[in-house]
Amino acid sequence: MDKIDIFIQESLKRGFSLKEVESKLLEVGWPPENVHNAITRANNQDQENPKVVFRKKQEPGKIFAKPQFTEKTILQTLLIFLGASIILSLTFAIFTYEWEIVNYTITDPVTGEQLRGYCEDPSCSEVKEAAAEAVKDNLTLDILMAMLAALIATMAYLFIVNKKAVIWTLNSIFFLLVIVMAVVWFAFI
Repeated sequence: MDKIDIFIQESLKRGFSLKEVESKLLEVGWPPENVHNAITRANNQDQENPKVVFRKKQEPGKIFAKPQFTEKTILQTLLIFLGASIILSLTFAIFTYEWEIVNYTITDPVTGEQLRGYCEDPSCSEVKEAAAEAVKDNLTLDILMAMLAALIATMAYLFIVNKKAVIWTLNSIFFLLVIVMAVVWFAFI
């Protein structure tokens, strides 16, 4: 094996592509014919001995994994957290609005009885205003609850080995929340 062949093999082991190695050899002054022949040999050898990538088998019963923190995973985690926080904040705010509309009560001026589900004005503007005010009053709480839920979901996704199970579980919980919201809303109508 020539020096050039050894250099190419070592460069490939370090993760450089054949194109990168070829350009570097030509850049430092190796004759183009020698470089081309050595790259061809390396390419043929690479095809004869394909690399096999082994994935680490998951240990039976292993639930938690130590995540590999790279820039990519940190950015992904932050985006997942922010996205989930926004979606959950909006969901909780809508639920608060809905809950206030459903539980809005007025006092009947004639009997003094508390009436739930009725409006004084035909447009129900006072109900909408009361619900919007409730959302404003509870916005901080809704955001904190959403951030806590998003943090728990993100950490579960990061540390639990079976990512698909985590996603399915979280989607199922969110779907149940949406069903509860629908039941509350249709109970009012």
